[in-house]
Amino acid sequence: MLSSFIKTLKSFMLLIALAIGASCFFLFEKVDFLHPYAQFLGNIINYIVPCLIFTMLFLAFLKVKLDQMKLNKWHFILISLDYFGAFLIALYLFYIQDTKLQLILYGALACMVVPTAAAASVIANKIGGSQSKVTSYILINNIVAAIFIPLIFPLAKHSLEFNFIEEFLDISYMTLPMLISPLIIAIILKKLKSSLASTIVLKAKDLSFYLWCSTLSVVAGKAVATVYFSKLNFNDLIILAIVGLIICLMHFIIGRLIGYAYGYKVSAGQSFGQKNMVFGIYLATSYLNPQGAITTGFYILWQNIVNSYQIYKKSKNDKLCIEQNIKVYQEE
Repeated sequence: MLSSFIKTLKSFMLLIALAIGASCFFLFEKVDFLHPYAQFLGNIINYIVPCLIFTMLFLAFLKVKLDQMKLNKWHFILISLDYFGAFLIALYLFYIQDTKLQLILYGALACMVVPTAAAASVIANKIGGSQSKVTSYILINNIVAAIFIPLIFPLAKHSLEFNFIEEFLDISYMTLPMLISPLIIAIILKKLKSSLASTIVLKAKDLSFYLWCSTLSVVAGKAVATVYFSKLNFNDLIILAIVGLIICLMHFIIGRLIGYAYGYKVSAGQSFGQKNMVFGIYLATSYLNPQGAITTGFYILWQNIVNSYQIYKKSKNDKLCIEQNIKVYQEE
């Protein structure tokens, strides 16, 4: 009875994490004696989130066999789609003057260029995907993002004042160390202390998932704060929410369709659909338009509703497969 309850609870853990993050924001915003501590808590969170992402990646890389860390055809196709689409949006932004349309496209651009979330491999593994293939995509995608974002964003801003070298180094500093360092440490640990690496993988089997839930709560709070403090009217917020929903669903669906052709529909769908919107919110607020971060905030909501549904559906399907003595779907 208890184990069944815990399993059901896990299926909805992402939605629960979203609710906790949103509730904490309003608690610190509305309760008078807590409000003075909101800024202090925000500063702590800014340090905690990179550590959580680092730990999730480290655990993910420990589980991956190095000979499986290679580029597949669907990796190249999906990455090309995102950055070609982002280039077209940026090119269109260079010529238009419509402020409202610019705001919509800024949000869409941020959603397109943001690399895959560190936890995508964790979720993919839970819903039948290949953790190693998704982890490979995460690494490749972040390297490509660090190179192409400095090229695309100046075009979208109607300005050439961005210094390529400075922006390249700035964005690379944010993404590459967070991805490369866990990989290097994982490789060294597996080479020098393979037994310790195996023990960590065994003992921390579900830790990455709960770390992601913790990160998600933080991101949900940031997203709610972005919407709450925006000066947009209700109709504008609805439009941005719909834009975020369309982009989110398109990524999951297109990813699955392309992945299906290569036998990795779950892995490709998760790689293409689950975005690192903590980074997306930073990009929108720092380089584009702070209100453009609202679309990325809504993307967080939609992608995690999709994730919660996928986990619930996978749990239900696995139960049926076991009852009918059918092999559970799992990509290698």
